Amino acid sequence: MDLPFTINKNKEEEKFKKQNMVSTLSKISENLEEEEKQEIAFFISNIVQSAKIAGMKKAEMLGEGMQKKMMLMVMLNLALTGMTAAGVLWLIFG
Repeated sequence: MDLPFTINKNKEEEKFKKQNMVSTLSKISENLEEEEKQEIAFFISNIVQSAKIAGMKKAEMLGEGMQKKMMLMVMLNLALTGMTAAGVLWLIFG
């Protein structure tokens, strides 16, 4: 189990790593020509677009699965409610 100060330290380390990456990328960017920057931006946008599409497909699949699970839960709930009602009636009326 992580203690709160450990979690905060981990967050600070992550933040520091991100800052280092950003500064390194900005230094690299300064040495690139405009065409190279545009080419890299194009590749990055393609990667982001692919990730968005994959994420949407996964969300749709999870959505369908969740709908089925919810329907199953509703049916199970109704069945349990019916069994409980039948059990109570059986106890009352024998």
